[in-house]
Order: sequence, then structure tokens, then C-alpha cells
Amino acid sequence: MSLKRSLVRAGMAVVVSSFLVLNFGCAGNTTGQASKAAIDIEPPTGKKSTAITINGSGFQPQEEVDIVITLGPGKKVGLGTEKVEVIEADANGNFSVPSAIPMNAKAGEYPIDVEGNKGSVVATKIVVTE
Repeated sequence: MSLKRSLVRAGMAVVVSSFLVLNFGCAGNTTGQASKAAIDIEPPTGKKSTAITINGSGFQPQEEVDIVITLGPGKKVGLGTEKVEVIEADANGNFSVPSAIPMNAKAGEYPIDVEGNKGSVVATKIVVTE
């Protein structure tokens, strides 16, 4: 066998083994994969201090979740953790937590970002009225 053909075969073996390690060696890890997570805020609009419920689905089982509303540059407020230290999805990947629109929120539309410790990420918005 020629040297060139041997190098090509060796290179293909490295590529194939790298593919197998990258694609099958991380089974169960959702980081970097498309998230099926979704959240629903009820009601989706309200005045400051309005009670809301944040419902999540499609998260990983027992995934710990952070829910943050951004009220402006450098003004991030955690939601849903007033009565619990950690928000955790159940065995089916669902959660429901009570919260409230922050007292210092002015009228406008604000992003809410939800991130789980197993790679789930989803975002939505809430509208604060006068």
C-alpha cells in the first residue's frame, strides 16, 4: 500500500472516531442541543406587583431552573423564588411557580429568560401596564 493511501485511511479513521465520540459519547447531555423547553406566564400583562404564575414544560427531569426578568441594563430580578430556594422541574420536566411583577417595574415590555442547569434555555416577554 502506498504512503499516500495509508495516510488517507488513517485520516478517515481519525475523522470517524472523532465523530463517534462527539455524537455518541455525550448521551444524556442536552447542552448545545435544541431545547424543547417552553414557558407560559399567566397573566401575560399586568401592573407592578400583579401576581403571576410561571408554568414551564419540556425541561429535563429534575432540572433546576433560574427565571430572570431584565428591567434595564444591569437590573435583573429573579422570579419565582420568593418561597423556595430552588425551582426544580418534576420527573416530567414541568414546573409551576407563583411570582409577581417586580415593584420597581415601569410600564413597558420586559424580557424573561429561563435557564436550566441541564442545558434548557427559553425566553419570553411580559408587558407591564400603568
